[in-house]
Formats: sequence, structure tokens, C-alpha cells
Amino acid sequence: MSLRVLAICLVGAIGCVDVPDYDDPRQVPFEGDGYVSCENLLDNGDFDSSPVGWNFNPSSLLIDERQLGSDHPFRASSGYYFAWLGGANNATRSASQRIEVPHTSSLKLVGKHFVAAETTGRVEDTLKIDIVDDTGAVLATAASFTNLDSAPDTASFYWKDLRTDVASQTFGGKTVTFRITAVTDFANNTNFLFDTLQLKPAECL
Repeated sequence: MSLRVLAICLVGAIGCVDVPDYDDPRQVPFEGDGYVSCENLLDNGDFDSSPVGWNFNPSSLLIDERQLGSDHPFRASSGYYFAWLGGANNATRSASQRIEVPHTSSLKLVGKHFVAAETTGRVEDTLKIDIVDDTGAVLATAASFTNLDSAPDTASFYWKDLRTDVASQTFGGKTVTFRITAVTDFANNTNFLFDTLQLKPAECL
């Protein structure tokens, strides 16, 4: 848990200023009937309580910026840790965890991401953020990236905002798996970085 930023909620304000992994005690009305909790569905969404909550394959996908050289461009968005997928040729790498989804028709995923690639102008490497059932069948795709989403100047590292809606009507109230999967081919090199992830009912974000 990072102590660099405080979570503030003012009485009468429209919303709260959230940081990942801080308890969010709010309950907000949804769909005109009942309330839903605003706690982050992802355990250790900022990766700083390493490696709690996540199943990394391989385990080396969790990066401590303090172990990188002082001249290395990549740094965590909050705390010291971030997830680094891709980065190798002809490989499939993943980060996943089990989550309990509340009865709500829509979730929202927010966080930080960065894509750095050596690209030839065609799709070579891909990353998908999916929610899957116990058989591995995809229930929803929250986001997808390719090497073509690379920053225009990969020498300049900067986190980009990730914000996307996830329809959850078919799996609300169930336990499912949140999964990030990167698939790279035999040539060039694409790096997919993630940090400070929050997955909450859409009414909360």
C-alpha cells in the first residue's frame, strides 16, 4: 500500500479521489434498486503488496523498480512495483486472479499502462485483458493492445491512462478470473506495462 497519496472524500461531493488498494467504504445505489460496494475487486491492484493476489506466469513479471538500473526508463506509477508482460520473443505471459463480481450490469477498469515496441507497421504482438469462467471461456474483454499501440517515442517513458467499461450482466454475482495475457511472435520486441489497476462497479468510478 502506497502512502504517497491520501484518499479524500468530502461530504456532499460528487465523488471521492481514489487510490488503488485503499479501502473504499462507500456503497452507492445502482440500477434504481439496492446498493453496491465500491471496494476494488482486484486484490493488490497496484502490485505493491507483492505478490499477494496475483498469479504470474512466469513469476518474473512482477518488477521492483529498485532492482532496475538507475538509468532504466521504466518506473512504477505508485509505490515500487509494476507488472511487465511481453518483453520476450515467441512467448505467452499472463497475470491473473480470482475475483467476486457483485450484482451489477457494468464494471469499470481504470489504471495506468504503457506499450513500447519495435514495430514494422503490422500487428505482431497482442495483449488482452479478459474476464473468464472456470473453463477458460471469455465472458468479457476489458481491453486489448498490440505493438501498434506503442508510444511514438519509446525512449520517452510515460504512463498512459487506462479507462474502460466492462459489461457484467452475464456474470454478476459470480466468482470469475480476471486475466491479462500477452502473446508475442518470433521477431521484434513489445513490452506491455501495467500499474495501479482498479476494477469497480461503474457507479463508483
